[in-house]
Amino acid sequence: MNAMLDRSRKLGFKEVTFTTKPSVMSIGYGLYQRMGFEEVSNTEGTVSMRMELK
Repeated sequence: MNAMLDRSRKLGFKEVTFTTKPSVMSIGYGLYQRMGFEEVSNTEGTVSMRMELK
């Protein structure tokens, strides 16, 4: 995950967004939150998350 974030920064991306299902990937969901991703929407259990890259 850190390598992907570093590469995204080097490529000039301003943010990273993705979707996940916390009911299926609860460990991953917790990791994403600890890394600083924020939940931006939750539709029927599918969560969109984003992180602004600095």
